[in-house]
Amino acid sequence: MIMSMIITCREFFEMFLILVPLAVYLYKINQKKLLRNICTGGAAGLAATLLTGIAAYNTTAKLKGYANNLFMGSTMLFLSGLILYSLVIIKKQSKGVQVYDDTMKSNFTSYGLFTLAFVTIFRESLEILIFFLPFLHTNLLQTITGGVIGFSISLIGAFLIFKSAAKLNISIIFTFLNLFLIFIGASLFGESLLELFPSVGNSIELAGQLIYGIPIGFLFIKSELRKYIKK
Repeated sequence: MIMSMIITCREFFEMFLILVPLAVYLYKINQKKLLRNICTGGAAGLAATLLTGIAAYNTTAKLKGYANNLFMGSTMLFLSGLILYSLVIIKKQSKGVQVYDDTMKSNFTSYGLFTLAFVTIFRESLEILIFFLPFLHTNLLQTITGGVIGFSISLIGAFLIFKSAAKLNISIIFTFLNLFLIFIGASLFGESLLELFPSVGNSIELAGQLIYGIPIGFLFIKSELRKYIKK
């Protein structure tokens, strides 16, 4: 139960860390109608996760040995790819922030906000599902109880984010979110390689993290430096 509580708290906190500051900013610039796109995108992501969860639960019950490793590794690899997509969307929305700061006209897109919310909720919920699957077959009630407690704790964290995000520069928030997602993506990519090639050992996990994190981190820092030089 403790493990499921920690995992749920961490993953939901990551969701809130990405979506809550953006929602606060939209509220601050009086673009409340765009908040509906975040809500509908989140609801669609949750629905997609539930459908995926049902299929995964029935599938993993039959998997044994390396077949289970292959399933878990492939799913983590897919999630690391979704993070790359999230980075692209966040970059586009951050341009909307810059346009608003310069012209006082909102350049956020309904599709971009919907997609960001969908990908964020789906990705984080799928991570929770991956960690829960081994326990759901053995300790269903304790796993769900721990998940509910973890979600409650993350709500408290979300409230604190809400209070602090209202006082922060949104550009700083976007920069932090990008760095945070790069770190999560590198971790997932490394873990996926470890699941796919367990015989190699832990060194392949570190190699995967470096292969994923260094190039993307370099491109991000280069982009940020170019932006500040133009200013």
